[in-house]
Amino acid sequence: MSMVPSAYVGLWRRDELVDAQGVRDDTTEVYWLQSHGLYVDLRIPAGRPDFRLDWLVADCPPHHREWLSRQEGFAGVLDVQGDLCHWQRDLDLQPPGAFEDRGRIEFLDQVHMIETGTLVDYVERWRKTTPVNEQRVLAMRMKPSSRARAGVFVAVGNDFMYAIDWQGEIPLRGRDIEGSVSEQSRFRGCEIGYGHIWGSQPWIIERSSLPIVEGSRLLPPSVTIPAAGTDWSPPLGSVLRDTSAVWTILEHAYPTLLTAEG
Repeated sequence: MSMVPSAYVGLWRRDELVDAQGVRDDTTEVYWLQSHGLYVDLRIPAGRPDFRLDWLVADCPPHHREWLSRQEGFAGVLDVQGDLCHWQRDLDLQPPGAFEDRGRIEFLDQVHMIETGTLVDYVERWRKTTPVNEQRVLAMRMKPSSRARAGVFVAVGNDFMYAIDWQGEIPLRGRDIEGSVSEQSRFRGCEIGYGHIWGSQPWIIERSSLPIVEGSRLLPPSVTIPAAGTDWSPPLGSVLRDTSAVWTILEHAYPTLLTAEG
């Protein structure tokens, strides 16, 4: 895995998309968190309906299910060659598209960039919200387990994102959502989420492709994460633990002990 230039590292929020038909979108809520190798991207359409916390996905009314299916999100490795980027999608909320995800990046300054599609006609305008001099980065990959097929985790500064492709079950608030997940409805089994490491609710999932997961704790308020190059099993009482998997730590520039106070 080649190193992504530091200019890319951090949390990026999309201000605008203009597609091939010239249609402008500035309402979709987009999070792209980038480490020196891995990335996670979540795109939440406007007009999200209210979801009851006791709903299983199968319980959702048709309108809610249709909205869930319109979400986009993916995670994997970013390959940068000059100003050309290739987002390799190891996990994806949607079925594979006809073209690879490739674009050309133009940095306007340290916190603004323009992405132009090279295989598909589009333009995206991005704004970095991570402080420019932020050095704290954590990136992990999950080894396949009985509970999940794949997983990517990235943290930069106070932001974290994760993507997990569950084996048909998605943990929810200490219990399981029962029922199998078919390939035709694979968005039910793949989950992508965002939150903050520190603050009033540390490690709480604030935004998720599955709204019923929001409010769950990704990791305990205080957690010890070993150095890069080692394998790690997350502690009990966390969503990452529910993968029943071992995570390989690829990048780690935080204190070994992460506490709620920072």
